[in-house]
Amino acid sequence: MEVTVKREEEGAYSRFLHDSVVPGSVLQVRGPSGVFTFDGGNAESIVLIAGGVGITPMMCVIRYLTDMSWPGEIFLILAARNTDELIFREELEYLQRRHPKLHVVASVGARSEGSAWMGLEGQITKDALAHAVPSLEIRRVHLCGPPPMMETIRRILSELGVPANQVKTEAFGPATGAVPPPRPLPPPPPPLMVTELVERVEAATPPLMEPIPVAGPATATISFDRSHKSAPLPPDKTVLEVAESIGVPIDYSCRVGTCGLCKTKLLAGQVTMEVQDALTDDDKASGIILACQAHSLGDITVDA
Repeated sequence: MEVTVKREEEGAYSRFLHDSVVPGSVLQVRGPSGVFTFDGGNAESIVLIAGGVGITPMMCVIRYLTDMSWPGEIFLILAARNTDELIFREELEYLQRRHPKLHVVASVGARSEGSAWMGLEGQITKDALAHAVPSLEIRRVHLCGPPPMMETIRRILSELGVPANQVKTEAFGPATGAVPPPRPLPPPPPPLMVTELVERVEAATPPLMEPIPVAGPATATISFDRSHKSAPLPPDKTVLEVAESIGVPIDYSCRVGTCGLCKTKLLAGQVTMEVQDALTDDDKASGIILACQAHSLGDITVDA
């Protein structure tokens, strides 16, 4: 097994792996999960677009396809901040020499000092992508990178005519979904006529001044059927976050809607999910939701 972890100064776990883990260390890990895979059997060609450490799942695909001498075209479009961050550069150059159907195009934000870089510079543009991959609109596309980069590439792919169902994504940063809006407040009562106001004042014996209730954020209730627990479900919290807060076990990994490990059955109510990449059509038809993505404005019950 091989893992690739970029050391982030603000990332406690990445710093731990780089600074503390040594040969002989024992780590508890889960096996691979999710649907961001490609075995060569469901498309005649593949376009892999990666930003930074987003290259890691792409390398799994490239190694597998080249090992089996897959006959289809493999296009890798890779972006990095500088030439020092072009991960797997030597291996990709080696594989490209051995496999004529592997096409690699890399772009860097800036050259590293002393670099003799002759490739593209700057962000991946619409023209660069169209030039690198002929007939892009008919090909399957895998996309992995920082959320802003993925958002830009999704828009470019749409402009180039690539159907959304041909684009598979894997995110390694937090999801940036919008919080569902609060429940609408009830309409105010119609204004009273002057005579009605006078009659009310005269009839008051004595008038009772009650504070006007101030509407707060709408909060639904979530019930966990198997755990026999329930809790408030604020509109800005996911099913997974509430489950964690009251000790209801739900497996998870990516927390961004792509790995599928937090699949949970919705027994009652409705939810909204910004990212549903890990759900199949059968999952959706069966009422399966992603706990890490599911928000609700109404009461719901889940099988957890």
